[in-house]
Parts: sequence; C-alpha cells; structure tokens
Amino acid sequence: MITSPQIDIATVADIPGLAALRIQQEWWERGERLLRPLLAWDGAHMFTIRAGALDVPLGEQTTPETPIAVVGAIAAGATGVIGNVVVREDYQRRGLARRLMRAALDWQREKGVRTSWLDATEDGRSLYRGVGFADCEPSYYAQTSVDAIHRGWLERTAGTVRARLAQPEEIARAATLDETAFGGDRMPLLAGVLRQPETWLYLVEDANGGVLGYLMARTLESPLAGIRAGSWVATGDAVAAALLVALLAEDAPWRDVVAHGSHAAHGANTNEPPKVVLSPPGNNPAALTLLRNAHVDIIVDDLIMRHDFADASGVIHPARQRMDWLYGWLAAMVF
Repeated sequence: MITSPQIDIATVADIPGLAALRIQQEWWERGERLLRPLLAWDGAHMFTIRAGALDVPLGEQTTPETPIAVVGAIAAGATGVIGNVVVREDYQRRGLARRLMRAALDWQREKGVRTSWLDATEDGRSLYRGVGFADCEPSYYAQTSVDAIHRGWLERTAGTVRARLAQPEEIARAATLDETAFGGDRMPLLAGVLRQPETWLYLVEDANGGVLGYLMARTLESPLAGIRAGSWVATGDAVAAALLVALLAEDAPWRDVVAHGSHAAHGANTNEPPKVVLSPPGNNPAALTLLRNAHVDIIVDDLIMRHDFADASGVIHPARQRMDWLYGWLAAMVF
C-alpha cells in the first residue's frame, strides 16, 4: 500500500459514490440530501481517499475514482463537527480513517475551530481517543410512530406558545438563535438542506417577531415512511413542544407527501403509521425528558465525544454554546 495515500476533497460528482459507501456499510440512509449542501458550503469538507490511491487490486465494480474512505467535517466559527466517518470494509485496518481524521482536524484548526464534536460508535472510539477526543455523554436515537406520540401532553406543555410552518428562506431569521445554541454560524448548511426536496421549516416567534425556536423536518428515505426531525433548537420546553405540535398537525404537508408522493412510488410501507425519527443530544437532559413524556422511544445509541483545540500558547478556549437549547441534531452521524 502507498505509505501516504492521497487525500482528496470530495465534490458534488462524488455524491453517488459517497452514498453507496454508506449503504455498503449498512447505514440505512444514503444521505444525499445532506451531502449535497455539505459539499456546496465552504465551511464543510468531505475528506476522501479513492481506491486508486492504494497499491491494491481494485475490487468488483470499483474504479480508481471510487471513494473507499471518507471523513466529513464542518467548521462553523469556533464550533466544528466530525461526521460521516466511513471506511469500506475491504479497505479497513490500513490506517485510512486515522489519516483522514488528522487531515480533518488540521483543517478545522486552521479555520479557527475551538471545539469539535462527533458521535462515536463503539468501534471508532479508540481511534477518536487516539487523535485527541474525550468522552462526554451518550448520544441517543429516538423514534416512534406518529400515532403513538402523546400530542395532548405536548399541547399542554406548549401552553399558549404556537409554532407555524415557515418558508425555507426564513431560516435566516433564526441565525442568532442557532449560533448561540450551536456556537458558530452554520446557516449556509441549514439553508442548503432546506432547499432540498421534501423538507420543511417550523418557527416559534415572540410578540416582536424574534425567533424563539425552529424545527427542520424532511421525509425519511424509502423504504421507511415518515419524517426525520432536526435540527431542533428551542429556548425552552414550551417552545420545543410547540414545534412538535405543529409538525404533527393533521394538515402538515409532509403527510400528503408520505401517503401519496415519492415514498409510495418507491415501495415504502405507507399502510403503517408514519414514523418520526430524531437524534436528541445527551447533553440536553430536558430534550430527553420531553420526548419520553411524549411517549417517544429513546434508545442509547453511541457516544458524544469532543476535542478542544489549544491555541498557539497552549491555552484551551472552548467554544461558547447553549447546549440546553439544542434539542436535536441535524441527523444521525451528521452534524
């Protein structure tokens, strides 16, 4: 094998290959509606090694350009996230993930990131600890059927707070809220996701029009029928609950899409109640409590880890965040 295989920055042309790589590793989601806005934003890179960069015979249906290892990274001001860490099974144990991780962290450091987060599977934790990440708290996977959610409890928790379906471009109005919660400006990424098909935005505003919370949602990939909720940011439980109430409304536009749109055409089982799937962070206990009280099943999934970068003098200045405002990540394994 080449001692130091070339690392490329993936482009839009690599999206089919990156999506196929995820499926080959038994991820249920191809993730193309996330990969596209990530690759279009200069605050994100997908660091990739291709099959042709290694001195090994090419596998079946593999060309020299085929991505066989990838690490995704974003740099949103002081906050970074690592995600989409995948090495194809027949290319594992060659040090490719470690090489890509170091490239991603070097890039984040150059971009001014102070704190980088990732969601670690058990298999990857030794690698991440080896490049400087520390264990934080569990991450969670939450899902349930729409019919099982205790909407009455959510409505009581929301009280007089109301959310509304908004136009995708209105996400810009949530910029200050999101930067406070997340610790950096990721608006280009969120706006890019909302430009993808079958994606919706909900807002809660105060009496003066200030944004108190937002929720993004998009349809699940076939064969699953339903929606993924996230990113989900709110200044408190009443706001967070109001966003879910609006999302679950009987006239919500996603319901018609799931029942009669592309999901039905591609074999999703629309005879079963649609699912709601989201990824609540373990560092906001209020989010977990809210979901449990709403009868949403919560499963301990992986482990949130963080890397704090030292400055030139060796001093660490962690990114400032309001993690208690972050009720849901954008997607599992992705930012």
